[in-house]
Amino acid sequence: MTGPASKEWLQGVIGTFYYKQVPGTETLNQYVKRFLAEAIFGKRLCFSGKTRKNYSTGSILNIKDFSRSFDLYQKEGKRILNFDDITIDFNNDWLTYFYERNCGSNYTGKHLKTLKNIMRQARDEGLHNNNEIERKAFRAISEYVDSIYLNEEEITKL
Repeated sequence: MTGPASKEWLQGVIGTFYYKQVPGTETLNQYVKRFLAEAIFGKRLCFSGKTRKNYSTGSILNIKDFSRSFDLYQKEGKRILNFDDITIDFNNDWLTYFYERNCGSNYTGKHLKTLKNIMRQARDEGLHNNNEIERKAFRAISEYVDSIYLNEEEITKL
């Protein structure tokens, strides 16, 4: 680590040791927390072409955002989800949950993509054998957004 210790770095260090359990006994919630901690701490690598590298700051922020949304989804639903609960019915409920909160397709799809990545890595680590996420209906949605940005000249005029 370079620079002063941050809250996220400390949470990553603690999470790496606290959430890791015997393979096969870890829950989805525990795995999400460990996944995030290992990404922050640099113990978990992502694929980049034919190599593996540390998760970027943007990817870590995306995983943190997913983790918060997933926790809130469970809290409001008053139900803790585990690996086997991630089904097509969950997917439909997840989409409804975000759309009722006026979240866009890209935001919802981004979180679903993160969940699928986490589920695949957990399956590769032998924590579950749920293949529902591979079904065609369980896909991350997105839509084209025509965002208009100001150029430097326009910003200066403002």
